[in-house]
Amino acid sequence: MGEEPEDSKARPNQPGDITVAAGGMQSRQLAVSSQPAKVMPKRIFYFELGYILLLMAFFAVYATWPWARHAVPPDFGPLPLGVIWFGSVGGVVAGFRGIYFYNNQWDSSYDYWHYTRPIFGAVTGAIGSLIYWVSLHLGGTNAVKVDRDTFYVVAFVLGFSDKAFIELLKNVTNEIIKPGQKQTSSSEASGKKNSSLLTPQGG
Repeated sequence: MGEEPEDSKARPNQPGDITVAAGGMQSRQLAVSSQPAKVMPKRIFYFELGYILLLMAFFAVYATWPWARHAVPPDFGPLPLGVIWFGSVGGVVAGFRGIYFYNNQWDSSYDYWHYTRPIFGAVTGAIGSLIYWVSLHLGGTNAVKVDRDTFYVVAFVLGFSDKAFIELLKNVTNEIIKPGQKQTSSSEASGKKNSSLLTPQGG
């Protein structure tokens, strides 16, 4: 990160400084940082690698050992339990994407994001899948049947993308909250109109 600009009178020009003058404003000095970009700690990669290997091992055990499938219920309410796994995988893939693009310009404030990403992905994938299922039934009287694969894709996408989860929350909130607000506003407007009709007019 570069240093904050300083007033030209407070500090003499130094090698690498850039002087900017515009519109009669006082010249400002922008110091160009000479520090090298921070490299990602290797432990971040090892954490992500460990997470994905653990998830793959869990999948292998569940798929090949019958006792594991009997020990874990296939569904959780209207949702297949696999949405937790797919959401967690989406979170790990998002972590690997961050490593790929930013390993040579690392921001250490994202370390905890990587440590907790699989857990956060599992939560957003599962909760997001439930919100998706609820949104399909809003304002409808006919039952909507969604196959398991659709839930898995939704869980992976929402586990991968924080923005997609936030947008889903906004959309459902608009469907649930705003109609009530409109109805309340309409009732208030109607009440004011009726009140004005009952008020005597003229001198």
